[in-house]
Order: sequence, then C-alpha cells, then structure tokens
Amino acid sequence: MAIGTTPLGPKAALSDKPLWRQLGTVQFDDATGPAAFGDELARENGWSRRYARRVLEEYRRFAYLTRVSVEDIAPPPDIHRVWQVHLLCTHHYWEVFKAALGGPLHHELIDDGRQMKARYAHALELYEKEFGQKPPSDIWPSSRRPFRQAPFTRLVRADAYVLVPRPGLRMWALLFAAVVLTPYIYAHI
Repeated sequence: MAIGTTPLGPKAALSDKPLWRQLGTVQFDDATGPAAFGDELARENGWSRRYARRVLEEYRRFAYLTRVSVEDIAPPPDIHRVWQVHLLCTHHYWEVFKAALGGPLHHELIDDGRQMKARYAHALELYEKEFGQKPPSDIWPSSRRPFRQAPFTRLVRADAYVLVPRPGLRMWALLFAAVVLTPYIYAHI
C-alpha cells in the first residue's frame, strides 16, 4: 500500500491503515496545497527538487508516526524544517492536513537534548515497525548523532551574501603557527 512515491517494505505493519490512506490524499504540490511547496523547500534550503519531494514524503510518514505512537516522537532535522515551513501555510496545515490527521499536530520545542534523542530513537524504531524498512539514512540520520548540525542551521539569502566556512581547529593551529613563526623566520634569513 504505497502512498506517495516511496513503497512500503514487505513487513510493513501499518497499525492504522485508514489513517495512512487518508494521509495519502494530502497533496502538497497542487491547487489544494501550498503552491509548489516542494519547489519552495528546495529553493529555501538549497536542496534539489528531488530531495525536497523525498523529504515531503518522509514528512507524511513522520505525521503518520505521531498518530500511531503512544509516546512523543521527534523528527530528523530536514523533516523538522519541512514541518516548520508547513506551519506557515496556515490554511493547508490547519484545514487540509489537520483533517487528514484527524486532529492537530502541534509543534513544541524541546530543550533537553537527552529527551530529544530518546524521542528520535523511538521514531526510528517505530518507522521500521510500521513501514517494514529502515528509513532513508540521508533524511533520517543515525540516532547516535541525529542533531549534530541542527543547532547551527541558519537561513541565509544566498543571492545577497557570500558564505565562507568557519575555520576548524587545524586552520586555527596553522594560522597561529604562521603568526608566531613568521617573525622568527624573518629574523634568521
């Protein structure tokens, strides 16, 4: 029972098949959904259109998991980003999506890193049980370090700014050595 573009694994449990079918009716990129939502996600996040559509499908799966889980779960960073942008499409989120889910999906902030990691690990376990396969690792990273880059993510208008990566420890060590050793080298030439 594939919904969207990703088929389910052979051991998919789908404990709530009617909910899964109902979520399959939600269109993100047509006249009833946010205009070109996948394209907007791709543009805002520097993703390919294909990757943005894959993350949208995984967002649909995450939404399903929030309903069948007895515990709170946490999404991976890219699905979290989709969720944040979807919240801004108020009509689609609070009318169409809410109706398909059978109720609201509230977004709450969690400051406790251990709690977030535990919720995410539970989401990964539930994903395998419900969908009969491991989640795609490029969207759902390992539970050992799922949010490694998330706290440092910032949206920047790429057309207005030039981004230069922050030097790592090695770069600082080389710079320090160059500054300290330069006078010594010139003194002995």
